[in-house]
Amino acid sequence: MWNKSFRTVLISLMAWVLLSSWGYRGHEIIGNGVDKYFDLEMSQFHSWTPFLASHSSDADKRKSSDKSEGSKHYLDIDNYPEFIETGDIPRNLDTLLALYGRSFVESQGYLPWATITSYDSLVNCFKRLDFDKAQFFAADLSHYVADGYMPLHLTRNYDGQYSNNKGIHGRYESDMIGMFGYDVNLEGGKVEKVESVSDYIFTYMFENYIYMDSILMADDYAKSVNANTTSSQYVTALWKKSHSWTKMFFENASKSLADLLYTAWLEAGSPDFNSKPSSVELFSSDFHFDIISFSNLDSTIELKFAVEKQMNLTLDVYRLNGQTVFSQNIGQIGIGDYQSSYSISKLKSGIYIVSLQSEFSRISKKIMVE
Repeated sequence: MWNKSFRTVLISLMAWVLLSSWGYRGHEIIGNGVDKYFDLEMSQFHSWTPFLASHSSDADKRKSSDKSEGSKHYLDIDNYPEFIETGDIPRNLDTLLALYGRSFVESQGYLPWATITSYDSLVNCFKRLDFDKAQFFAADLSHYVADGYMPLHLTRNYDGQYSNNKGIHGRYESDMIGMFGYDVNLEGGKVEKVESVSDYIFTYMFENYIYMDSILMADDYAKSVNANTTSSQYVTALWKKSHSWTKMFFENASKSLADLLYTAWLEAGSPDFNSKPSSVELFSSDFHFDIISFSNLDSTIELKFAVEKQMNLTLDVYRLNGQTVFSQNIGQIGIGDYQSSYSISKLKSGIYIVSLQSEFSRISKKIMVE
């Protein structure tokens, strides 16, 4: 029984590695690197850099609790006949679904559309002046952009299983970056507005796909130096052969992330991060609330709130990816102090946002579910 359990855990860990991109260190490099593209106009984004660096791997962590997350991290683009023939595919998701069916399209991955969705969600947060939630969508955007700069996330041969390079996925993005990632120093540069977000995202994925063969050849070279692919000699040889364009991936990923953040901010009207929604400015003291307790055992959350004028209150609980897990209209509330408990469905481990809002303003707080 122990051996069976051990094998199950081992298989789960291997699957997580194969579906991850760049590992924590790689995503941290890209999240940190974006700071070097923030010019004077984007100076308020500097405070986001530590958050982006530490939360860019959140999307990977969600895979264990959200079955729909895994397909957002890759695009097996060479399984589409159009790509083999023309180097492109239909970029509208509905068109692609109509041509091939949902089952096929989902099995090939949703990476470009997940990236676009995160971008759109970021724009909407900027427009609402919801900067706390905007940071989480920016971290997801960072992750999906980074995935688009990892060639093995863009091919059916994602682990070298069709080219005698089995295991290269983890060796390249995790073993090698884990050993040499701290040698990567990004240069930075000028941020630019993106004219067509969809075209921009698809274009960099198509361009990065070309390097798939380079990774496989680097693996062959490293194995010629030492056939033991867990040896430091192998990993060092792999880095020697691939470091120039691997650094380019990191640099370009940070640049693309900066461009998309900048464009989302411009599209939303270049909001000031210190500003608040006009309703909050006008009614900033209308109500406030505190989370008294939360129990995941009996699925209840207890709130205490004070209301300064009559209003209609709504309670929402949602994941960091914006998915609502609970919503309840509390109803019309008069002036006074209140303390109430609400039954919500049992939550999986992770961070959630608890939001209380009226027709005038909204206040959000975070809870951690162990």
